[in-house]
Amino acid sequence: MNYKNAWKCHKCPESNMEKGCPCWTELIETNAETGQERITKNCLFQLMPNLLVEVIKASNRPAAEISAMRVEAISNMQHLVQTVTHQIPVINNKEQE
Repeated sequence: MNYKNAWKCHKCPESNMEKGCPCWTELIETNAETGQERITKNCLFQLMPNLLVEVIKASNRPAAEISAMRVEAISNMQHLVQTVTHQIPVINNKEQE
């Protein structure tokens, strides 16, 4: 592709076609809560701060999920141990009789 107006920021062509600039970017953004989508068109250099913030937000989600799973697993294991330890004396008493 031959970008004839590449890096001519003072008169941005607002296109990434043949006569445009390779930094012109079109993104489809989806709202996680509502599911609504919107198309954002802008220079990559202007979009980069927002993109980095979204990457950081997305990277925290798996860590939070893993932490929640760990807490749930520990809670279930404690419940299982309590259940088993309460039943052991009953089994031992039956064996002694």
